[in-house]
Amino acid sequence: MILLTEYLDVVNDKDEVIDKNTYEYVHANKLKHRASNLLIFKDDSLQELLLQKRSPTKKYYPNVLCVVGGHVSSGENYLQTAEREMKEELFSNIDMPKLNFEYLFQWNLKDQYNNELHHYFKIVYPGPFSLDLSEGISYDFYNIDFLKKDLKINPEKYIWTLPYILELFEKFKLSFENKK
Repeated sequence: MILLTEYLDVVNDKDEVIDKNTYEYVHANKLKHRASNLLIFKDDSLQELLLQKRSPTKKYYPNVLCVVGGHVSSGENYLQTAEREMKEELFSNIDMPKLNFEYLFQWNLKDQYNNELHHYFKIVYPGPFSLDLSEGISYDFYNIDFLKKDLKINPEKYIWTLPYILELFEKFKLSFENKK
């Protein structure tokens, strides 16, 4: 097996590429880089969100429920990464159908491990899926109202960013509905 080194573009606050380096170097030095995330809904009601349980072998945040996503590799754009992550994580052994990736919003995420500019995309697709077990060990659709309540009772089950992601999505939905 050949292990490839993953390179990430380092960006400034305007999301302009200013450098390129390895995943390990970028994270060790907390350099700002890009990521894409997918909010996958079961249907157009947007009431059930797909979460995957991260693999126990993941370096950061193992065994928690999270949305699908990943780093933007050097030379890729956000949409290309969203499509690649969807294929890698949820269609590992089956063909991925043509899906509509709708850009929603961005979020600057900074924590003890990351300094990332995240772009979020909406997809409506009920499945089926075929997981890459090195990424996620299970998946399910969760009712948004249930998630909001359960995040308060059992926050350790979820990646710490999920409450903020849900809040940003609700704001996006409200602003979109008000424009109609």
